[in-house]
Amino acid sequence: MPDDKSNEIPVKEIGELFDVLSEKLPGVMKAVRDSFFSAEAGAGLGDAVGSFYKSLVDKGIPDEKAYELTLAFLKQFRRFADAISAESKKSDDDGEG
Repeated sequence: MPDDKSNEIPVKEIGELFDVLSEKLPGVMKAVRDSFFSAEAGAGLGDAVGSFYKSLVDKGIPDEKAYELTLAFLKQFRRFADAISAESKKSDDDGEG
């Protein structure tokens, strides 16, 4: 007969995991947000965008199309940064960050 304990959900352990996550996650989100909006991050983003554009042009993509693709690349990054910032700000507003 199989051991019934092997099919049990570890409710206590899951609860403890959520407790740790709720305690630690706001700080992690704030650190991620801060890393996106630092001077170093701005310089790094500028380098990444410039390298992306240059790579496209070097591969023969017309300047206008390379510009469009670079804007799309930058907009995608911005959406991600905005999402991180919003989550982190929400945690700060809740008094957890």
